[in-house]
Amino acid sequence: MIVDNPDHTTYKSSGMVVPTKSGEISFDPGKTYVIKFDWEILDTLDDTVTMTVRSGDRDLASTRLYGVFEGSFNSRVFSHNEPDSKDYRLVFNLQRGGGKVAIDNLQVYDGVAGPWRRDFDNGFVLVNPLNKEYIFKSEELAGQYL
Repeated sequence: MIVDNPDHTTYKSSGMVVPTKSGEISFDPGKTYVIKFDWEILDTLDDTVTMTVRSGDRDLASTRLYGVFEGSFNSRVFSHNEPDSKDYRLVFNLQRGGGKVAIDNLQVYDGVAGPWRRDFDNGFVLVNPLNKEYIFKSEELAGQYL
């Protein structure tokens, strides 16, 4: 998918918004999803690009691409845990101004995200990528560095 606004003359222009169709992507209540996609800037952006999970008029989760210069590229991964709504869209928004970005290899994974512990030589890190509180159990913290 290419999101393109060739108008670089006015920074405050509306940019470009590209949503999926409502109901095209199905999320089940109470589950956690990982959303992954590749991106490349094809024409330097006047601002940034955001990707949002939207239900009705509510933004439920979002991520921002920080590369704005032509030739910048990377992958973006973020998680989303779903409340009880049924009307979902993924929305790519080229913020104020012009530019061009390619979005490729969009993937939505069910249930592969969650809090975890990552061990290092001199300690460990607890990670909670979810948009909700999580309390680690003592069994999850047990190990060499406690």
